[in-house]
Amino acid sequence: MDLDRLRQLVEMMREAGVAELSLEMPDLKVSIKRAVGEEGAAVKTVSAGEAEERQEAEGVTVTSPVVGVFHLSEGEGKPVAEGDLVEEGQIIGAVEAMKISHDLRSPVSGVIARIFENEGTPVEFGQPLFLIRPALSAAEGPQWGQDER
Repeated sequence: MDLDRLRQLVEMMREAGVAELSLEMPDLKVSIKRAVGEEGAAVKTVSAGEAEERQEAEGVTVTSPVVGVFHLSEGEGKPVAEGDLVEEGQIIGAVEAMKISHDLRSPVSGVIARIFENEGTPVEFGQPLFLIRPALSAAEGPQWGQDER
């Protein structure tokens, strides 16, 4: 089986929503697994408009810049966790590809609302890894621990 046929097979899996496929022939054995959503279905693609609406409602999503292995950041002695406060530009994780680590930085200051993947999980390009709820600015309203006046 050549590389072009393998790519076609992966594309057909993606279009059909198939998460796992095993193929055995006398001279070849292939097993392919794709990342899937929480319900076991293939990850749903949304339009740009839907993504912006979700981002405003839920927060900012940090996605994988490459295909590789996801690692949580160990910035101050421990990995980041859901509920942690992060600063804009802070390294919150990394994706390792071919022995090269690609840092994941928080695009905003805020709270890590969700971590979508576990340490050491293989990830695909563009796969959501973190959801960060931005902190309110002084112009938008009170901060934690501040009284409204």
